[in-house]
Amino acid sequence: MVVTGYCPCGECCSWRRTWYGRAVVAKGPNAGQPKAVGITASGQRAGRGTIAADITVLPMRTQLYVPGYGYGTVADTGGAIQGRRLDLFFSTHQLARQWGVKRLNVRVLKP
Repeated sequence: MVVTGYCPCGECCSWRRTWYGRAVVAKGPNAGQPKAVGITASGQRAGRGTIAADITVLPMRTQLYVPGYGYGTVADTGGAIQGRRLDLFFSTHQLARQWGVKRLNVRVLKP
């Protein structure tokens, strides 16, 4: 699988602040709508071990082992996450960028 990293920043998660400080979706059909920063598509707060995946390939709550990252659970989605691609949560943008883009054999532990 192609495995990348993301963090809760606006660049990684496509949000921006309005002139009065409110977080909103930056682009797409929901542009300008309020954005709950740090909350995943499953409704839980993103943290270490949160994985974004294409839920038609790996359903929500699928547990995975990613070499070099460790164990995680699919709890998020993303516009660019399609097919055999994963996005791993990191606490900072620097750590996410440091991970880069990797092609890895990921182990599915429990769907």
